[in-house]
Amino acid sequence: MSNVDSHTDTDASTHEQAKRALADRLANRHRGKDNAVSSRELAESVPVSASTVRDLIAEIRREFNLPIGSSNGYFVIDDADELARQIDRQKRQAETSMQTAEEMAAAWNRNRRER
Repeated sequence: MSNVDSHTDTDASTHEQAKRALADRLANRHRGKDNAVSSRELAESVPVSASTVRDLIAEIRREFNLPIGSSNGYFVIDDADELARQIDRQKRQAETSMQTAEEMAAAWNRNRRER
């Protein structure tokens, strides 16, 4: 499901136009980590906010089959070594998020027992 599903037709049109423009820009101008571009700079090139750019990146990965990585900005991954680094980075982030969730639950449970 797209983030635009709850928007009006006009918003949907703008959303789709922005997505196509971002996909085109990334594919043609931002290949490789050395050509990374910030979400703020991408947002300035289309009529959406930087936070919307971050949402659109996920949709672009799925719908345009672009392997977009991030490290000081977004870029299209163009070699296997960089793909491996990006996958490792995502796995570490997921592990950290799981650890945080477990720590939050443990703290909650300890707090409740102390009441």
